[in-house]
Amino acid sequence: MGGGVKHSSWTEARKSGEPLPARHHWRPCLSFLAPTSLEAGAEVTVVAAHDDEGVWFAWPTPDDSVPSRWLPGITAIPPERERLLIASSESYQCFFRAALSQAASRGPGKVLLLPAEDNWCLRALDEALAQAREAVEVFVPMRSKALAKLRARGQWPDGLQAVEPGEAGEDYVATVLEPFAAGEARPWCLAAALRRRGAPGPTSPAGVHIVAVLVECQGVWMARQPLGSLCGLSMKAANPFLVPARNRPLECNLCEMAWRALSSPCRVLHLDLSSDGPAESAMRIGANAAGRCHGIAMWAEFEIESARLSTGPSFSVPTGWSQALHLLEEPLDLQEGSALELHLSVTDQEAHVKINLSPESSKRQRCT
Repeated sequence: MGGGVKHSSWTEARKSGEPLPARHHWRPCLSFLAPTSLEAGAEVTVVAAHDDEGVWFAWPTPDDSVPSRWLPGITAIPPERERLLIASSESYQCFFRAALSQAASRGPGKVLLLPAEDNWCLRALDEALAQAREAVEVFVPMRSKALAKLRARGQWPDGLQAVEPGEAGEDYVATVLEPFAAGEARPWCLAAALRRRGAPGPTSPAGVHIVAVLVECQGVWMARQPLGSLCGLSMKAANPFLVPARNRPLECNLCEMAWRALSSPCRVLHLDLSSDGPAESAMRIGANAAGRCHGIAMWAEFEIESARLSTGPSFSVPTGWSQALHLLEEPLDLQEGSALELHLSVTDQEAHVKINLSPESSKRQRCT
């Protein structure tokens, strides 16, 4: 198509040293198939179908009829596409295993595991639990009905013990927090959600690093500017639905937007998961590429010894993680080597954020 030019939803994002903005703004789809056992090297056939709403894939039907898009028990209430990408990531599973290993090193005793509400992480813990059982017992708060369902599906790892919520107690040598909370893309809100799980004792991971990068994203910025008149017709009535009432960071998937980094990502603030007190920092961020800065993208990083987990955007394929994007009131033209000063403060458990951004040049701007 397009005169022989290949188009792909996996368009590689541009890095900060390249002059063109990224055009990585495709939204990949996820199609569920009925579970089928496959042998290594086997070739299989799937059929594609579509209607006015979308495209889906399925196994061929005996009568060559159009396969159903919704399969009972499989796609009636499917998990979020993003959550499946996160849970299946090797870096995510590796980090989770490192957290469990660190907690077990504090043994002997009991370790409390606090997964996300959907319990998708449990299936990846068999190997880590086998090693941890030599030093500690691992418990998960789980109601009896939910436990029965997981065991019936073969999703409850061997060696993991269940305890009724509210009866877990506090006699644990450490607590492992799964670094995921549904619907929390902004890193300070993710930290607050992890704190609300009420972990007793030291936690793995112990904190969250907030990472920031200057970005050029003209399309995103323009889409949130107030409308005037078009061919004599006032479009102002649409502004309440287009322009955010408050200039606060947006939750977004950068891999689905056109953007370009103007600086290297840098850690600007650390949030301790054992304390919900205020945290504040001031950081100079230097631009390593010339361009027009429309905002600051932020995400979370977790670190345990040599294992690191980032919720930042990928330069290849979507990872499932979302990021926070704080747009400036007015774009700033930056040259390579110029610097901006970022003031970031996170206050109380509600995780409100205020950002003051001021360039070192004579042109200064304040954003809150």
